[in-house]
Order: sequence, then C-alpha cells, then structure tokens
Amino acid sequence: MGHRRVPRAEDDLAPDRPVAAPLAYREWGDPAAPALVFWPGLQLPAHVTLNEHGPELAAATGRRVLAISPPGWETPPLHPDEYLLSALVRSLVAQLDALGLERAAFAGFSWGASLGCHVGATAPERLDALVLLDAGYTDFQDQPGFVEVDLATMTARTVEQSRQLRWSSWDDCFAFFRPRVREWSAAYERRLREGLREEGGFIVPVVPPEVVAAAAYGVVAERPSETLLPLASARVPVLLVVASDTVATEHGRRALERFRSAVPAAEVCELDSGHDLLADAPRETIAAVAAFHRPDVGG
Repeated sequence: MGHRRVPRAEDDLAPDRPVAAPLAYREWGDPAAPALVFWPGLQLPAHVTLNEHGPELAAATGRRVLAISPPGWETPPLHPDEYLLSALVRSLVAQLDALGLERAAFAGFSWGASLGCHVGATAPERLDALVLLDAGYTDFQDQPGFVEVDLATMTARTVEQSRQLRWSSWDDCFAFFRPRVREWSAAYERRLREGLREEGGFIVPVVPPEVVAAAAYGVVAERPSETLLPLASARVPVLLVVASDTVATEHGRRALERFRSAVPAAEVCELDSGHDLLADAPRETIAAVAAFHRPDVGG
C-alpha cells in the first residue's frame, strides 16, 4: 500500500520568495528499480490519484513509482508565479535531486502531461521516457470560445465557481460527480472523498480555489504546444495516450494532428475513454504505459 513521504532537502530559493515545503509523494514498487515519477491532473483529489492503481502500475512497468502530491494539497501553496509550468519544472528537478535520481521516467495526466512537455523540452537530460495521459497535445486556447484572461481574472472566476462546490451531504456531492465519469466505482468514490472535507456543515474541496486558478493559469500562460518542437529535438521517447472522447471533438482532432506533425517519433495510443483515463479505463491505460516502458533502462 502506498504511503506519503516528504524528502529532507533544503530548497535553493530566491531571497524574495517564501521557503516552499518539499513536494510530498507516495511510493510503490522496488526502491532499487528505475523510477517513474507521476504528476496528476488538476482535480480535487489530485494528491491521491494513484492510490488505487500505484501498486499495479509499479508491477506492470517494473519501476519504482513516485506519485507527486502537488503543492497546495498537502503542502503549503506556492506563490502564484511558481505555478507557471516553467517554475514547476524547476521544482520537479529539485525533487529529483533530493531523491538522488539522475534520470527518471515521467508520466503526467492532464495538468501533469502539460508539465511533462515542458520537462521534456527544457530538462530532457533528466528523463529516460515521457508519458502524456490525454494532455500535452492540447492547449486551453484550442477550446471553442476560449477568451484570454489574466491571473487576477482567472482567480476571481475560480473563487466564484468554487462557491458551487459545496454540498450539505455526501449523497448530494456524489450526485454532482456521478455524471462526470463513465462508470461510478467504489475506488473512484474513495479517491473523491480524499479531495473533500467537512467544514461548517458543508462538504468542500481540500484545495483552495486560488491554487486551482494559479495552476490552470500556468497552462494558459505557457502553452504545451510551444514545447513540441524542442521536445522532438530532445529525442526523449514519448508515449501519448489519448482519450476517444477528447479526439472525437474537432479541436481535439486538430490538436492531435498538430502533435503528430511536431513530434513524429512519439508513439500515440487511443483508448475508449473519457478524459480521466485512470477512472474510465485504468487497466487499459496501465497496459499501454507498461508496453511502452523499458524497465531495463537505468534510473
């Protein structure tokens, strides 16, 4: 079973920034095996995304799986600028240093896949493989009707929207989330509960809306598509797993075509799934990642 650990390492920070806590993580698999670092999507239970599937992923890939708990969920929130993808790359590299990992595979879902493109483009020497789970090929700007916003506007909107994410009972909460996955399961319910807490007679998210806004703005401000040409030049082995629901849309198809053109050496696998691959198609997703990984590559 996974467990939470916090590396004992001092951050090298600029003097005008508050001291950030090291990233928390959960771990499964043989500690001596090559490492696979996982960064989740921007979901309420982001910190426990792999709790149900971490052991299976470790066994299937033959790797030591390290699932990052993003800053702001179980550790203090960062300054909003530190949620830019380029800044999160520096945080991730510092985490690899703290863990003594010269190289690792990186797998990211949604937000994590957008971050993965930036890692592969700017710090390819730290990766032996890159897995993108239904993101990294799309930008927020691809979506129909998207309007550019600044951080202040996005934060105000997210705070306002967060007022709707409060329920007087768990039944009401689950009724809100049921239509958002293809098949409701006990595992998904357990994971969702970890992203919520009871406060003042209501059930509310554990993560502050300001963190969600800063993280989302980081992807808006630093588009994944801007990294694709440098990613192709870096020659890091790349697997993109796309969800059928995403590429069924016109903007999704166009984004996938852009990715294939820019990174022709990448392997692309399409699964019958909604965006949340680990909720809708966990076995198929893990099988695709396992088939791609080469456990004999050193970490």
